[in-house]
Amino acid sequence: MSALTVHHWPSAAAWQNGLFALSTEVPPGGTRETARADIRAAICEAVGELTGVGAERIEVAGAPGVAPRLLVDGEECGIGVSISHADTVSLAVLHQGGAVGADLMQIGLPSDWARVAHDYLGMTAATLLAAAADDQRPLAFCRAWVRLEAALKLDGEKLKEADATSLRDAEGKRFVELALPDGLVGVAAIA
Repeated sequence: MSALTVHHWPSAAAWQNGLFALSTEVPPGGTRETARADIRAAICEAVGELTGVGAERIEVAGAPGVAPRLLVDGEECGIGVSISHADTVSLAVLHQGGAVGADLMQIGLPSDWARVAHDYLGMTAATLLAAAADDQRPLAFCRAWVRLEAALKLDGEKLKEADATSLRDAEGKRFVELALPDGLVGVAAIA
């Protein structure tokens, strides 16, 4: 599959190989609470279009920091949802087949990237990033980071330091790149 199209909401909603991705703009000076409310409202509208169920019957349940659940008339509907936020964009990915993890980030490199890579991405990833050309490292770091975050969201885990027993194994997961505007990188993970 090529990169999954991310539809800036409002937009026509159609499944793409069982997935649908949408984004909303975070206005300058917008709050995190407003961004959360906007993306959740867009999810309800999109799911309404995708399923033929009225948006007023759909709810995105779950508190910040907890995996969201998609409910229709108060009951789980079987469609997985994952939400991520960057400075200017909020993203949601829906999966007809159940659980999904998604993450996006602005392309950049933290000043302590080597330490962060070692601590959270593991020795192999840290070594590959150290060997990358300086101009390629920010994108490579961000791609590795969004894969980690998407895999964690898919598995319902919180971020923790990597060790011999917790290195992120991609076995059993499929990663789908997201078609995002320049300056952003994102991925969805499904089982």
